[in-house]
Amino acid sequence: THRTCTVSASGKVLVAGGYMVLERPNLAVVLGTSARIHCQAAFTPIEQGDGSVNILFSSPQMSSQRAYTYSMEHGRLQGAEGQESNAFVDSAMQAALAVAQVKGFQKNGCLKVEVQGDNSFYSQRERLLSSSLPICRDSLQNLPPFLPIHQADSTSGTSHKAAIAKTGLGSSAALVSSIVGAVLSALGTVDLLGLERPVGQHVVHATAQVAHCAAQGKIGSGFDVASACFGTIEYVRFSPDIAKSAVDSGMKPNAMASVVKPKRGSPEIEGWDFSINGLELPPGIVMLVGDINFGGSNTPSMVSMVNKWKAEDEQSPLLIEHLCDCNSRVSQAMKQCLQLSKANPDFWRKCLSSLSNGEELPKAADCLEDLKLALKHCRRQLKKMGTFASVPIEPDEQTALLNMTERIQGVIGCGVPGAGGYDAAFALVTSESAVVVEKAWESWEDLNVCVLPIDQDGRGLVQEFE
Repeated sequence: THRTCTVSASGKVLVAGGYMVLERPNLAVVLGTSARIHCQAAFTPIEQGDGSVNILFSSPQMSSQRAYTYSMEHGRLQGAEGQESNAFVDSAMQAALAVAQVKGFQKNGCLKVEVQGDNSFYSQRERLLSSSLPICRDSLQNLPPFLPIHQADSTSGTSHKAAIAKTGLGSSAALVSSIVGAVLSALGTVDLLGLERPVGQHVVHATAQVAHCAAQGKIGSGFDVASACFGTIEYVRFSPDIAKSAVDSGMKPNAMASVVKPKRGSPEIEGWDFSINGLELPPGIVMLVGDINFGGSNTPSMVSMVNKWKAEDEQSPLLIEHLCDCNSRVSQAMKQCLQLSKANPDFWRKCLSSLSNGEELPKAADCLEDLKLALKHCRRQLKKMGTFASVPIEPDEQTALLNMTERIQGVIGCGVPGAGGYDAAFALVTSESAVVVEKAWESWEDLNVCVLPIDQDGRGLVQEFE
């Protein structure tokens, strides 16, 4: 029977754990976002055939169409002759079809896959400027959805030259996760609805981690894929060897079999040693993300410079210990705030209101004070590490913006997400104060900050109803 499934995966904001998340057993706090990449997959079986699936992939946004054939006999995906490769799409397709085959899929047929990404993954500044619209959240909110992400290159008239700058929300991890989720759902390998959802989530996650590593050409920490699949989480990375053998073998079915082997009596997968615990942003606290126009940052070179400093400076272990401790405290305090908000909702609302009005917090609201302090200390330690390693993790221009932000009533904490640099800032604030912070950011003279029209969304993978 013909089967169509649409699955979306969320973007991410790493609020605690930058650089530290690269090594076990360091913990990171990652917030899922309402910015999502959506993938629709439709499978139509064919009676006769030679044991292969013909695939047509399209993304109107990237003005891209691709054709592939997957051969069951060889367990291999072959792109049409002469088409440019896209490592993320190619790897996601290969990994998903190999896992489907491992899990018993054996039909001939046609698979149509279409991908669309929410506008917030890509900087829309040029578009707003060329339409003479103010660069602010309201303008972004009123743009039509799924705008093209390649601008026409004026010199040659072709559209594939100048790709729009990204906003750092983890579009490649969400792309891979949504493709894997939609393809495995359409082929009947996983069910992301109902009681089987946790099992499906783990299979998609393991498959997407391997595909993402293969596409990047390195085994990263995987926090972005974990958040794409599980949403808002506390995360500790997996040991690199788990993904390495599957990546090295070209993600063939026999290698992928060991990556998605179910654990007995658990939705989890054998052999993966990551730790993923669901977190929630307590009610009444919202996340703001500012897209900053200041030339972006090169994460890989920043990471290698931090690693060089770690290896050479004998003071580094102490700073790292402090930073890891702060990251754990952010997670701990967030959980305690959530508990308090559930145990005593009225009191919790009163605490947030006091915070928004600059009043002193009652003694019983220690966890909120702890969260503020932990986020503040994370910021200070990251800034210090950047200074020692000569890496602009929190550049001075950002420091001025964030110091101003911290002084606004109702701000719980703020910082540079992920590896830091010039491209973004985040803040956790009371809902009452969100507009104040937004206005302060958008009128800030020294950096051009545009608040993205996104919220925290903790759901991870979502199978959308047709």
